[in-house]
Amino acid sequence: MPEDATRNNAPVDVTLLLQRQWLQSGNPSNGAKTCQFSVVSYNILADGFTPDTHFPYCPRQYFKAVQRLPQLLRELDHHGADVVCLQEVDPHIYHDHLEPYLRNKGYSGSLSEKQLVGIATFYKKNRFELIDEQEVDLSESLKKEVGKQIVTEHGLDTLLKDSMPMMLSRLRCLKSGNTLCLGNVHLSFLTYKRLDVTALEAALAIRHVSKQSEDGPHLLCGDFNQEPFMPGYQMLHNGHLADTDKELLRQFPLGPDQDGLKENYLVDLIPELFSHKSEHLKSAYKTIAGHEVPFSNHEDVNGTMKFPSMDDIRQQQELPSVSRDTPEDEPCHKKKKLRRLYQTKPENYGKEVFIAALDYLWYGADELSCTGVLEMIDESKIEQFHSAPNIVFPSDHLLMKAEFEFASSS
Repeated sequence: MPEDATRNNAPVDVTLLLQRQWLQSGNPSNGAKTCQFSVVSYNILADGFTPDTHFPYCPRQYFKAVQRLPQLLRELDHHGADVVCLQEVDPHIYHDHLEPYLRNKGYSGSLSEKQLVGIATFYKKNRFELIDEQEVDLSESLKKEVGKQIVTEHGLDTLLKDSMPMMLSRLRCLKSGNTLCLGNVHLSFLTYKRLDVTALEAALAIRHVSKQSEDGPHLLCGDFNQEPFMPGYQMLHNGHLADTDKELLRQFPLGPDQDGLKENYLVDLIPELFSHKSEHLKSAYKTIAGHEVPFSNHEDVNGTMKFPSMDDIRQQQELPSVSRDTPEDEPCHKKKKLRRLYQTKPENYGKEVFIAALDYLWYGADELSCTGVLEMIDESKIEQFHSAPNIVFPSDHLLMKAEFEFASSS
């Protein structure tokens, strides 16, 4: 096991979180710097999701969001993105700290406050101006799309009782004149017990972004709480569900029909909603690196000092699923089955270090190209503190950054 620096009072390099490499696209840029802009997406870990019993390896003087704030601001300053999308933002952190600080750095921002914990979007005022913005409650949107009859008959009011906001912003680039439609989301986790709901949220989110953009340049980024082998990710990547995804979602019953003769499943009741029409939607990291980051979340809620391998956590049954844009000469994308640990024994959550890719930056590749991404930090830099958050890393998630350029200027 890696030696724990905080337990042994070893000197701590607080700049560790900045030691990441930039991975550039192999394709030449169109050469117009005015068309390029950078985006950060970051779940910053709200106090509302961190009871005092969580993260016992984290020194208590770095436990609260305000105590972790200096490292967070150091990181945001270092990367200096043109657009910053934050999730798990405590309102007091936004109003008392983030907004004043970033305003002084030349940003303008707004916060969704429909939940106890919100999401915030910032943009540099010398790069973009706000055309309009709105909050979309994905839970309410889902109820409307599903229909009152299905909601009532199958108890979806209970399942969708919590507001799930998305910030939807339209920004005009001051240098190129292009309009960018940006969605900032934090989808349901539910300890992986309702992957059907999270997949639907993802579908609705990209539908809203695509519609608002009128098929122009658009981005959807945030914490999707879906790993690459899960149906929600696959649906975003392919535009629809593969048969294997549908079978997987039939592990999540709504309950028997009125006659009590058979189980009902969202994927069968409303199959048309498990899709989207953003035909050129791509993941920034997969485009540049050829794969998603190995992880964007690294945590151990209960602090058990064990480092399982991903093979220990995941079931290894492989289910082939050919992606829409997978070249014929490449191996088809492999998709792992749902982690049985979370489906059948949710009480076990937090008893091992949880390491997963959950955060993404999706973009419409017909109007935007991705020119580079920030590589994920080496895991050994986190392991010396056992997991995150800690004295160096201010959240259980890691910052994601990508650079894009408009296909053409207006």
